[in-house]
Amino acid sequence: MKAKEEGCHCHGYLIWPFIDNLSAINAFKNRYGLLELDLNTYKRKPKKSLYWLKDCIEKGIIE
Repeated sequence: MKAKEEGCHCHGYLIWPFIDNLSAINAFKNRYGLLELDLNTYKRKPKKSLYWLKDCIEKGIIE
């Protein structure tokens, strides 16, 4: 959003996967996604990024 405010011609945003995507680059410690998946119980927990995306959509910042 900051880059767009500064004049960048950004017409899209690539969101990470819906549920955790593990990264092998850091011994699978980094997990990217909108939901955290507990690998023991398989329960899903919303991440901060999900709430950020929801807020942006509700405010009409992104569609």
